[in-house]
Amino acid sequence: LKSMKKEMMVMKNQVGHVKAERDVLATADDNNRWLTVLHYSFTDESHLYMVMEFMRGGDFAHILEELTAFDEEVAKFYIAELVLALE
Repeated sequence: LKSMKKEMMVMKNQVGHVKAERDVLATADDNNRWLTVLHYSFTDESHLYMVMEFMRGGDFAHILEELTAFDEEVAKFYIAELVLALE
């Protein structure tokens, strides 16, 4: 379950990004090996919730936020993964 505070999304100017993420996941094929499966999404007064398949390691944005920058080997790995995903 991914929960996001609506107030923080607005404050960080992330509303469009979050809507796009939800739309892409909602329309993706369940057999897509590059995207997690979104089962449900719903909101309450203060939060947006997305119920998704568990993906060990978290999302790319979170990893980048935690590390701030990648060393060369990690950068090569993620660039290769992105190239494969785009193929």
